[in-house]
Amino acid sequence: MLFRISSRAKKADCIPLINVIEKSLGFVGSPDSTMISINDGGCKCELLSTDCLDALECLLAIKGESPQRIYEGMIKREAIKMLTLRDIKFGYHATWYPIGKSFQLISQGLFREFMKRSRLFKQLANRKEVAIDHSSFDFCVKNDLLGRNCVIKESKKPEEKGSIEEEALKRHGNSTEEMNNLKTQYQSELQKFRKNRFDTSAYDYLLLFSHFSKIGFNLRSHILDAYKQKVKTIPTDLTEQENIRKDNILRVALHIRRGDSCGHSLHGYERKPSPLDSIAQVSSVRMCYDTSVYMEALSRIQMLAKGRHLVVYVATDHLLDLMREIAKSHSKIYHQCTWKYVYHSRSLFNY
Repeated sequence: MLFRISSRAKKADCIPLINVIEKSLGFVGSPDSTMISINDGGCKCELLSTDCLDALECLLAIKGESPQRIYEGMIKREAIKMLTLRDIKFGYHATWYPIGKSFQLISQGLFREFMKRSRLFKQLANRKEVAIDHSSFDFCVKNDLLGRNCVIKESKKPEEKGSIEEEALKRHGNSTEEMNNLKTQYQSELQKFRKNRFDTSAYDYLLLFSHFSKIGFNLRSHILDAYKQKVKTIPTDLTEQENIRKDNILRVALHIRRGDSCGHSLHGYERKPSPLDSIAQVSSVRMCYDTSVYMEALSRIQMLAKGRHLVVYVATDHLLDLMREIAKSHSKIYHQCTWKYVYHSRSLFNY
């Protein structure tokens, strides 16, 4: 499970946590409700709250079920692809969009087309993009894949699977009959969802949208291979693997904004997270937050996880200086967690 530590509280901060709570555990919700709750254990998370971390305690009710849920998620996405009536070619896409923004728009487009017309767009137009230098990848040059097509493949193509998905399949993907039964069940649920979408809870919308985000972010194998070659793990893979076998892992996605992404040069980094009612941070007024803000949140997650080993996935454009700072100034939590990051040069992307 990936939990996002956000510098600004907003609705999306709770989404990854919501995704691990299924109706089988007694989810309570309505179309206009902003409260996520579980009957078994009394856990609650208010979607508009400035702080959802206390809801981590809900994990105690579903401990050890992550591989099962990951497996079921893969089957559900296959059911979505099988249910679509026809493909359309998604031709228009601004060539100057940053790659992150473009993937957000792809997810939105997929979800909208499915909900309106039960169809998926096939692929992006094959043309050069400002954000991606396709010539940096031999695979793309050889196969004449330009722009975002160099990174992602057609939405209806099978997913490339990482180590987490492979582990889930190893544990739960042994029965073809069960797999087919799940696909049939999910297809029925999806049809009901589209039919009754105006009476559906916010939770169900968020959960389904997360699947379309994954479908849209269908990475090509050569990109995953490049990632695998550049992934660095601290301290060792052994610590992580030992805890995985014990179902004792909590995965945390940690994005720390640095570099030219925010205007911190005049005032320095913010020492506290921004409140919910603060002004929106558009490109010209973005803030960067001191590393201590993130480490305090991470320490709190560690406390709420009650013994689970944290595997922290770091995303930042200031990698080496940041990791040295964490090791030096926050040595206790640095040595208590497993850290993972992709060591690469941003020169691969032409911004």
